[in-house]
Amino acid sequence: VQAHVEVLHRIDAGLANGDNVRAFQVAGNELERLLPAGEVSRIRTLPEREMASEYHMSIGLTMRNYWGIATLGPLYWHLDDLGLRHPDDMSGTILVSFWRHLNGLSLRLPEQVRYYQAYWRVNVSPGLADNSSCATLMAIMGEQPEEFPDGSPQSITIARCCSDGNIWAWEVDRGWYRPNGSLLQAWLSPGERSEGGCANDPSRDPEWRRQHLEETTTAREGS
Repeated sequence: VQAHVEVLHRIDAGLANGDNVRAFQVAGNELERLLPAGEVSRIRTLPEREMASEYHMSIGLTMRNYWGIATLGPLYWHLDDLGLRHPDDMSGTILVSFWRHLNGLSLRLPEQVRYYQAYWRVNVSPGLADNSSCATLMAIMGEQPEEFPDGSPQSITIARCCSDGNIWAWEVDRGWYRPNGSLLQAWLSPGERSEGGCANDPSRDPEWRRQHLEETTTAREGS
């Protein structure tokens, strides 16, 4: 713990007269100072996304808990000024920036910030009574994180209408729509769907699911 207190003091001192980008330089210097050389080498050689995922609950958690991110210290506010809001996003951006620094790449900080801002914009909950084609409330079956072809985040909420069992998808920029293809197939599969939320739901019946999939797929192919 004492070692992290000293790190925090150095970070606070390093940020005192620096700009927001300096937050990543200071944090990267501390990571390189604290981590064994073998660990730094391993971080450098992992693919970027794999590295960020693997170290999120180890190095990332340490930064959030001990570097003043979760406690709204100076590092948090420097990253907040940059446009980041969630502590997980802050530690993730530090990790990715550290990886890019080790590999001699541009940090592309504005791009990283925009990604997290876009992530939170699309990851919102739909109004369960806002589907005019469903006479009752929608029951959420699950969420399916995706990415658009350009790499920007996408989140699809899958739900079913409690009155007729019809499956619907929802996205922040599309609203409610009827899914088809692999998305519909996955959520009509009993092993991949939630069974909770609706009493007397017709979509629990395997024969209904089979017919519904065939009818919906045929209708979409013909449109």
